Amino acid sequence: MPSLKDTAHRLCLRVLHGRESWHRRHYRPSVYVVEGGNNVWFEEFGKTFETLTLAALNGRFDGRCNLLLSGPSVQSIQRPERLAAHDWIGVNGSPGLYGERIPPMRIYHVNDSSYLRGSLDKFLRFAANAEFTIMDFRAMYELLRLASDRMPDTKIVVYDSWNLPLRLPVGKIQQLAKPASHRGVYWSNDPQLGLAPGGTVAYTAAQIAWHSGYRSLYMYGLDLTNTGRFYHEDSPQPQMLDKAYSDVILPAFELMARETAGRFEVFNCNPDSRLPGETIPKLSSEASLS
Repeated sequence: MPSLKDTAHRLCLRVLHGRESWHRRHYRPSVYVVEGGNNVWFEEFGKTFETLTLAALNGRFDGRCNLLLSGPSVQSIQRPERLAAHDWIGVNGSPGLYGERIPPMRIYHVNDSSYLRGSLDKFLRFAANAEFTIMDFRAMYELLRLASDRMPDTKIVVYDSWNLPLRLPVGKIQQLAKPASHRGVYWSNDPQLGLAPGGTVAYTAAQIAWHSGYRSLYMYGLDLTNTGRFYHEDSPQPQMLDKAYSDVILPAFELMARETAGRFEVFNCNPDSRLPGETIPKLSSEASLS
């Protein structure tokens, strides 16, 4: 139940601010946020939590990175433990592919706070297997609300999502950053400014890999169909890929290919993916792991 302070905060946003600031209702005024250098501190009800900014990972890694997504095609990978021969990124429920024995992850990334609400225990287990757990401010606020007394043993990294910025109105980051754009979507070239949404967690994960210094990214499970996710969901989250694909997802990956050409190799390891090979080159999962 919202506190009196939270209710007053919402009323203030309604009366004094426009639609572009209404998203800030998710940021409870009882949580104090202090940023300094590459650190962000969250304080609520006398408890303090220290996190890192995305800029702290800038150029930190090198070489190849594997990205495990949630498309059903990942179930056809023979011996998926081979993905962990290199640094790998898991997203949302994708580490569940390994069952109870999850290989250590370099990065676990969640960009949807609804996943925390529907699968909190899984999130906490997956995050505890990752060196870094990366989420936007909205998800961090939700984690504090749901599990401030059971935070996972991982280094939490927070960033500003451009469609839900912590302090700025919606659309302001794009005006300040003047980022690369294509058909209404953006690509973040500065980790201090956060990450641009692209209709799928694969896009924010690709920006994380880029900022972190990896030279190549192999994506598994980038199906981009509404056939669901490979794992069971206690509270299934809606998929609207058909609507988002043409307007957001395809232009986003076209922009990524253009912005990173010659400096960041990206491969789609699902030959049957909806995303065309002209945008992101395709490999079979077996060939990519041989």
